This record gives sequence, structure tokens and C-alpha cells, in this order.
Amino acid sequence: MKKLFLACLATMVLAGCSVDYTFFTYKSQKELIAFINEDLVELGSMEADARKSMIEASKGPNKDLDQVVAAIENDAIPGYEDILDQIDSWTYKKSEMKKLVKETREAEELYLEFLHKRKDALEATDDALMEESDDLLADYNKKVTTLNKHIEELAEDWEVELKDQ
Repeated sequence: MKKLFLACLATMVLAGCSVDYTFFTYKSQKELIAFINEDLVELGSMEADARKSMIEASKGPNKDLDQVVAAIENDAIPGYEDILDQIDSWTYKKSEMKKLVKETREAEELYLEFLHKRKDALEATDDALMEESDDLLADYNKKVTTLNKHIEELAEDWEVELKDQ
């Protein structure tokens, strides 16, 4: 039993989130740890997959706008639709956790809106649409910053120690 407890504690520390050394973890702490270590990690992986071809097509001085548009349309947008479906599958009981899930979804919806607007701007070679898409990306970044702040505040309130990875 002691080995199991130590293994679990080591896993939490390695995964980036841990609680004070106790023999007992509150359900709220467990939900927050699962949100950070499981759901957000999976979300990050899905985001990386969705953005990969778009980033590759955007690299270099000789980028082909048609390839960028195709990557957004064929990979990034469907990937972000899958991300929203994944978020919709998350089930948490605590109202604070439901709020974090809602904030996460709102951020990802903004990024999906950015992708649609960027695709339209590239297809039309429209500077005004490009600026609108840039504004959406800035809003997304603000939303993510706010979400991270709320996660940190909740972690502090619930006595969950966050560790940088």
C-alpha cells in the first residue's frame, strides 16, 4: 500500500500537478488535477495535431497561400471541431470546474472563429479580414491568459500545487 501511495504521488509530481503530502485528496482537488493533467494535456496534443500542417505550410519565404488555406480548411478547422467535441464530453461536478470547462470551450471557439476568418482573408487577399483575424487571435490569447489565471487561483484556493514542466 505504501509503494502504491508513493507511486501515485510520484506520478502526480511528474505530471506537473501535486497536492500537499496527505493520505487523502479531496474530490475537488482530484477534479482539478484531472482537468490539468489529463484533459488539458490531451487538448494540447489535439491542438498541436490540428495546427501542424498549417504551421508547416506557413513556414519559409516561398509559402504557398493555397497550401496554407488547404491546411486550415482540411486539418485545422476539423481538428478544432474535434477539440470542441472533446471539451463537450468532459464531465465535472464542481461548479468551479464547470466554469473552467466553459472558459476553455469559449477560448477554443474563438480560435476556430480565427481559423475561419484567416482562411477567408487568405482566399480573398483582404487586409481588413486579415486584421479581423488578427484581432480574434489576440482575443484568444487574452482568453487563454485569463483561463490560466483562473486555474492558478482555483489551485491556490483548493491547495493544489502547480509545478512548471
